[in-house]
Amino acid sequence: MSVLLAIKHQANGHSEAALKLLKHAAILDSQNSAILNLLGEAFEKIMTTSNKGQRSSLLVGRDIQENVLSPEQSNMLLTAESFYTKALITDPSNVRASSNRRRTSPIVKKLDQQRFRNIDMKVARFYLVSESDPGLRKAKIEHYFQHIYHSNAIEGNTLSLAQTRAVLETRLAIGGKSLQEQNEVLGLDAAFRYLNTTLLSGSSTPIFLSDIMELHRRVLSFVDLTEAGRLRQTQVRFVR
Repeated sequence: MSVLLAIKHQANGHSEAALKLLKHAAILDSQNSAILNLLGEAFEKIMTTSNKGQRSSLLVGRDIQENVLSPEQSNMLLTAESFYTKALITDPSNVRASSNRRRTSPIVKKLDQQRFRNIDMKVARFYLVSESDPGLRKAKIEHYFQHIYHSNAIEGNTLSLAQTRAVLETRLAIGGKSLQEQNEVLGLDAAFRYLNTTLLSGSSTPIFLSDIMELHRRVLSFVDLTEAGRLRQTQVRFVR
C-alpha cells in the first residue's frame, strides 16, 4: 500500500513524501528489489530538482566536469546508485535497476575519483607539516587519548574520555570507578608505548608471535598478571 502511494506521490512531483513512504517500506521489506530501486529513483529525483527546481544536466549525457554539483547533490546521487546496486544484489534480473545503475555508475566513478584526488591533496599537505609543529603535536596527543578511550569503551569500559585522560596524565585513581577499568587504561597505554618505540620506529620489520605476546603482556599486566603474555589454555564461550 505504501509503495503504491509513494509511486503516486512521485508521479505528482511530491518526491519528499514519496521518499518517506519508500524508506518505511524498505524497513518492512529490506530485501525487496523493486522497493530498493524505487528508493534510488526517489533520491535521484530529489537530487535533480534540489538546485532551486532546475534540473541538473548531470543525467542528460554531459561530462561530469561540466556540472556543478553541491556536496548534498553528490551524496544523493551516491546513495541512489548504492540502492540500485542493492536492488541488483537482491534480484539480478531487475531490468529497471540494471538500467539505472548502468546510467549512474560512470558518473559515480567520476565523483569517487574526484574525492580520492581531494584526499590525496589533503594528505600531501599534511605531510608538509613539520613534526615539531605545535598544532600537530597537540592533535597527536588528543588522538592518542581518544584511541585508548574508544578501544576500551567498545569492550565495556565505562570511563569517560576525560576520566581516561586524567588516569593517563596523573596516574591517580578516579572516585567511583573500579580499579580494573583504570588498570585497563594503563595496560593499553603500556602496549601503545611499546608499539610506538619498537615496531613502528625505523624501517618496516616483520611482526612475529613474540611481538604479539609482548603487546598482550602489556595489555593484561595491570589486569591479569597470570594470563599476561601467554596463550590461552582454556575454552572461551562467547554469549550474545
